[in-house]
Amino acid sequence: METIKDLIFDATGWMVVAIILIGLEFLIPGIYFMWVGGAALVVSGIVFFLPGLGWEMQLLIFSALAVVSVLIGRKYLMEKEVPSDDSTLNRRSQQYVGKTCEVVQAFKNGKGRVKVEDTVWIAVGPDTVPKGANVKVVSVDGTKLKVELVK
Repeated sequence: METIKDLIFDATGWMVVAIILIGLEFLIPGIYFMWVGGAALVVSGIVFFLPGLGWEMQLLIFSALAVVSVLIGRKYLMEKEVPSDDSTLNRRSQQYVGKTCEVVQAFKNGKGRVKVEDTVWIAVGPDTVPKGANVKVVSVDGTKLKVELVK
């Protein structure tokens, strides 16, 4: 009967580890499990062709491959920019540039509040603008909308 150590540190054991890690990638997406699972898959292949390889060397190879594969994977993914259909995704305020909105708090000294769709925003713009006037969002500065009076 084989010991647990012999079962884990053979080609089949590493294959099971690889499948579990790659499966975890589907359950907990984050890219890292995939690369570490790939390292376990490579170690499985190495152990298949070199069955006498000691468990210490297997762990050393796995650790080195896991670190290298994660670093290469991160570098590859960081360089590759994923195009988006919506360039304002996760930047809600950018979606309002060019929209006309109503002043809900009169502007004094260039500051007031405007309502865009269902949200009231702090706005900066002309020195004085009466409540109820229409303004157009021209840009965004953090959480403030820069507006100009609609003529």
